[in-house]
Amino acid sequence: MAGDWRKTRLTSVVGKVAGCLPEWQVHAMALARKPGPGLWQVIDFQLDKYVTSRRFTINVGLRDARLEPLIPEWVRLEPERPDVGACNLGRTRLGGLIDHKGLGRLFNDESRWWDLPSEAWIDSLSRELCSLLMKFAIPDLDRLRSSQTIAEAWMTSVHASRFFSGRSRMVLAAVLKDVGRDQEAREVAAAEVAASTGHPSEVWVKTMAARLGL
Repeated sequence: MAGDWRKTRLTSVVGKVAGCLPEWQVHAMALARKPGPGLWQVIDFQLDKYVTSRRFTINVGLRDARLEPLIPEWVRLEPERPDVGACNLGRTRLGGLIDHKGLGRLFNDESRWWDLPSEAWIDSLSRELCSLLMKFAIPDLDRLRSSQTIAEAWMTSVHASRFFSGRSRMVLAAVLKDVGRDQEAREVAAAEVAASTGHPSEVWVKTMAARLGL
């Protein structure tokens, strides 16, 4: 029963938050939009794994379905149930984006959690989350509406670079090749292959380079 109560309450919060994000579709405890062919942007609201906990966090992610043939290891995104776990192009937490803007002291770390509100406080919390998303996440997502802008942001570390933190640069090589920046794709792949020598990722990195013809 605790799990059902938590999901019901969080679904209500997500529905309220959607009111300030008109381009986004509601999928239970997630919001999603498709700004371009094959490209998904997802904001999901994740309950704490402990059923007795009343807290949740917010994840933000990017996925390009056109890269799936190159990276079959990726978890497939379910269009009816999108979640950030399938957003392997780039993902972060809302708290990470806030911290990246130089305000980390407000939240201590990027794993920011909120308490589920009582019925009387759903509107208030939803307004707070709308404000945070509109200030710290949506502007970056608006800039990342195409493979070209994603490639540029990742290469230059300008705009939403936190999205790509921890992602393999072989994925960046795939994005660069997809948008016709072949020379940069080769350079990124060559550097990643060299850096992976002797590491557990070496086989996968070299496999990816072969798939990309780099």
